[in-house]
Amino acid sequence: MMLGYVFGGWMMIKSASKSLELKNTGELDEDFLNAKVNTSSIYLSSILPKIESLSSIILKGDEDILSMKKNWL
Repeated sequence: MMLGYVFGGWMMIKSASKSLELKNTGELDEDFLNAKVNTSSIYLSSILPKIESLSSIILKGDEDILSMKKNWL
C-alpha cells in the first residue's frame, strides 16, 4: 500500500511537471493542464502524507503479534 502511494506521488509529480512544461507551448488545452497540476497538488497534500503513518507501522515491527500465545488465535 505504501509503495503504491509513493509511486502515485511520483507519477503525479511527473504529470504536473509535464503539464507545466506544455502550458507554455499552447499545444494542449490550458484548463486541462491546470486540472492536472491541481489534481497533483491535491494528491501530494492529501494522499501522500498517509505514508508517514504506514512507515511507523512498518518500523514498529511485529513484537505485538509474535507475543501472542497460539491458543489466543
